[in-house]
Amino acid sequence: MKQIFYYGIGLVIAKLVAIFMLPIMTRILSPAEYGTLEILQTFINILLTIFCLGQGDAIFRFGGVASTKQAMDSICLNAGFLVFSSSFFLCIPMILFASQISSMLPGNTNYWQIIYLALLMIPSNILAIQLDWLRLQENALAFVWINLIRTFIQAGLVLIVLYAGYGVTGIMFVSVVSNTLNFLYFLPTQLKGLSQVDLNIQKRLFFYGVPLIFAGLGDFVIMSLDIWWLGYAIGAAEMAKFALAIKFAMVTIFLIQPFTMWWYPKRFKYINRRDYCAKTTELGVILGMICAFSVTLGGSLFIHLFISKNYQDAILYLPLCAFVFPLKIAGDIMSVGLFLEKTKKIMLINNMIAVLTVIGFYFFIPLWHVWGALYILCSVLFLRWLIFFYFSQKELYLPYRYLRLSLFIVVYAICQSSIWFMGSATAYIICGGGLWFFLIAIAYYLKFIPPLAVLLKS
Repeated sequence: MKQIFYYGIGLVIAKLVAIFMLPIMTRILSPAEYGTLEILQTFINILLTIFCLGQGDAIFRFGGVASTKQAMDSICLNAGFLVFSSSFFLCIPMILFASQISSMLPGNTNYWQIIYLALLMIPSNILAIQLDWLRLQENALAFVWINLIRTFIQAGLVLIVLYAGYGVTGIMFVSVVSNTLNFLYFLPTQLKGLSQVDLNIQKRLFFYGVPLIFAGLGDFVIMSLDIWWLGYAIGAAEMAKFALAIKFAMVTIFLIQPFTMWWYPKRFKYINRRDYCAKTTELGVILGMICAFSVTLGGSLFIHLFISKNYQDAILYLPLCAFVFPLKIAGDIMSVGLFLEKTKKIMLINNMIAVLTVIGFYFFIPLWHVWGALYILCSVLFLRWLIFFYFSQKELYLPYRYLRLSLFIVVYAICQSSIWFMGSATAYIICGGGLWFFLIAIAYYLKFIPPLAVLLKS
């Protein structure tokens, strides 16, 4: 219970800081500048996927079943060495070709933004591995403190550079500074672990993680390519409204993270308790949908009250943007069987879905712009969920309660769609609040909520 509580508190505080920053950023940055910042953020996500070599999942897979703490630490330190090596050698060509990279990206990116982005890779990637190590040790308190320190340092520095007029370039610079300060905290641990570098362990981690790089790139195409495509198709300024809606919709991921941070490192320990695994997985899917509805409701109200009029169209996109994330969460949570041994199936499925996404964007974005991108995203993520579920069940059968799940999904979809018909703060609070309690009551009635008591005792 303490682990989930700590993760929850930390994520809530971090997200509140981010929400506090949004009205300031949208007031100071023009839609075109905000769109450029989002494009750089998606580029960072691509690079993190490549440079991390899939080692986060590798740590959970092999460290989670390690017989001793020394073996667990050895796996984490070897994973960290792999990530440091890849980040160091791959960021050099980025610095050398910063001008060319800047000219290829949509939006108004510049040379120094790419330089700072390249320098950000080493501390960010090492920090990600060390934080995964803390999660594996169930040291949620240290995990939360480190993240909160980084959040407050970065937020304070961002405020300084924004009011000083340095814009997007200043934001990129302070990201390097805040991540480097956190990286220095872990540096002694990583240096002490150099004596434990083992090529056999690294080989095993590398070959487990490589397919996950390609699976992650497929995830990028599915979840982030729309930002770039729309940036080219309709311009950074118009795309910024969609990017703002996505920014709010992504809060769904943060709200479900206390659950996934607790469950993902532990799930391989419980594969022989299949009824427990099934009920815990169902709970994750249901929580994802409840979180998405909460985000849609709260985000619509927040944009209506506090965000500049230049961005008000984001309210129209938010319900469907938020609907995307429960589909992604459900596919991820219900794919445990695919992570048991080799990860090539995950790579192949994600890449197949990525190809379908690109084809869909090619035909529908020119016709319907943002709406075309959203319809394609919902369709391909629903298909991904079904395929992941099918192959995961073949590897590890879990006794899900299909009828109850289907009924809840229908009720959730109706509640989510109804938010489009609310256009005032009063409607969001009264009607939306009523629907939120109704959704919780349905989850309780269908007996998805009771397993939480068992979950918290584990």
